[in-house]
Amino acid sequence: MKALTIHQPWASLIIAGVKRYETRTRRMNYRGTLAIHAAAMPFDRVFNSWGHVTEAVRMEELCMRLLQTDNLRDLPKGCILGTVEVVDCLPMVAGWPDGDLYLHSQRFDEDGRAILVPVSPEEWALGNYDLGRYAIQLADPKPLPEPIPARGQQGLWNWEPPECPECHGLGEVGYLADRHDPASWLTAVCPTCHGEGWVSGKAGK
Repeated sequence: MKALTIHQPWASLIIAGVKRYETRTRRMNYRGTLAIHAAAMPFDRVFNSWGHVTEAVRMEELCMRLLQTDNLRDLPKGCILGTVEVVDCLPMVAGWPDGDLYLHSQRFDEDGRAILVPVSPEEWALGNYDLGRYAIQLADPKPLPEPIPARGQQGLWNWEPPECPECHGLGEVGYLADRHDPASWLTAVCPTCHGEGWVSGKAGK
């Protein structure tokens, strides 16, 4: 399964269904199920790297409100949080005649004009929507019952399901009860020992 490492609190915002776009400098061609991995770096180190204290405080307050928590430090890190579906990847364009920035749906109306997608103020605040960047459209977030520890990587990377603690066999996604339902990953029957080994499964290789 493909996975994408994202810093907290944005990873949790995606799995919570609050953040529907992940902005990047490059277009993503992949479509389908994507595991969301929360990076190990603490959120305050990410915010401090911006060098803008006021902006960092504003972002922290916004994320706490959206996640309904008073401490972002408690968010899980270094683990798989769940999955989403990658629906599309939309480029940022300047609208006409207002000049505001929009997402280009890459579809056109009957008059041949591009259909532009506005971005909500909250969504705008959670990403970098500068001209020339891309917004990966995400849908159908499915959180895991419990985060699964894993080591992240840059860009898209392959993530394997947990080892069975009973027989230590490494299952494949196709063997699980429902590859599109992360809730089943920790309760599916292990194809090797036929026990419910995923319940306390540990990270795959």
